[in-house]
Amino acid sequence: MKTLFQNITRDLAPVTMLLDVIATKRAKNTKKHDTVSKTNAKFKWGIDNSKELESWGQRIKVTEEIYYLTRFANYPDRLSWWGRYLRFLVTAVFKTLVA
Repeated sequence: MKTLFQNITRDLAPVTMLLDVIATKRAKNTKKHDTVSKTNAKFKWGIDNSKELESWGQRIKVTEEIYYLTRFANYPDRLSWWGRYLRFLVTAVFKTLVA
């Protein structure tokens, strides 16, 4: 992945990328992922700190990071019945863990 990012920034700069990434631990446990486990797909890479990407090249800058889990409270219809009741608590706890 590092080489890919370096090649993109070298050959295509300036470029803006939007990424959907997963933590390293989750990437190693594809079989436990709720939707991917139902396919033959496997995660090959994960990253725990997006700021690490900036160390891969001078032109690479992380400008924004959004955690999808903190957005669940905005879509209660997508949650289980218990998730609807706990969504605000879970979101608050998650935000403190990643801060």
